[in-house]
Amino acid sequence: MRLLLGRDGEVTLSARPLTPIPVPVPVVPWPAPFAADDPRVAHKTSDRRPLEAALAAAGARHGAREVLFYDPADGQLREGAWTTLFLEKGGKLLTPPLSAGILPGILRAELIRNGDAKVARLYIDDLRRADSLWIGNSLRGLMRARLCDG
Repeated sequence: MRLLLGRDGEVTLSARPLTPIPVPVPVVPWPAPFAADDPRVAHKTSDRRPLEAALAAAGARHGAREVLFYDPADGQLREGAWTTLFLEKGGKLLTPPLSAGILPGILRAELIRNGDAKVARLYIDDLRRADSLWIGNSLRGLMRARLCDG
């Protein structure tokens, strides 16, 4: 179910079935389309064109179903196009800080509040060093992920 608020104040409600997705979800690191301080990263908007373009390209090139955005300048991980990123290291779930340029997701906030996840700066190299990869959102919950080859 989606609730949209238009610029004119009009509210639109829509619903569609949830598309099944393979688990573990195939993911690939991808350069972030926006700088971490860009206003578009702090708010969920309906203009998903840059995110959808990244997903389409990653799907065509690598068979990925999700991209893990990173800062091209320093390799710091951010979030996915439709999920929050979590890495498991030593039995702890780690997720990037909001200052990395990510949305304050509902699932992320709940896991941090419950003590199930901790905030940490994460980098591309951490993807291969992690004990396991997880992605999630409030709609689908926490899902195991795997890096695509290539």
